[in-house]
Amino acid sequence: MTIYDGVINLDDNQVSVIIGFEDAGIRMSSGGAEIGEWAEGEYSIDHNGGGVYTITAESEALQFVPNNPRLFAAQLNGGVAPAPEVGADHSETESALSESVNELVIRENRDEAPPPKPLTLVVFYALASVTLALGVWAVVSLLTG
Repeated sequence: MTIYDGVINLDDNQVSVIIGFEDAGIRMSSGGAEIGEWAEGEYSIDHNGGGVYTITAESEALQFVPNNPRLFAAQLNGGVAPAPEVGADHSETESALSESVNELVIRENRDEAPPPKPLTLVVFYALASVTLALGVWAVVSLLTG
């Protein structure tokens, strides 16, 4: 299940919720309590613009504002995030998160990992040498003592 957090506007109040996408539908919960569960075809999600979505189920419509609208949009678009809007305000945290996600996607698409840095190699070989020396010392101690 893929989950997204955000808020819904309910009677001029903002309520924190979690939306979970499952193979057969969606679930909505708040504060650990389930608000509702709807099977595929029993609900619709429409983008209103500006990172606001309307979730309609059981003839009731709720406005949902995800904490990360781009990831939520990617879920609705089958894993493809829309291009960022020109002039859109982005916080530093959201920008850093987007860069981290993009870097992870790029790394996952490569067949091999980047080469280790020289300091990593030095520390690895030093640790391996100390481990080997301690192992030899332990074997010699067992055989002679």
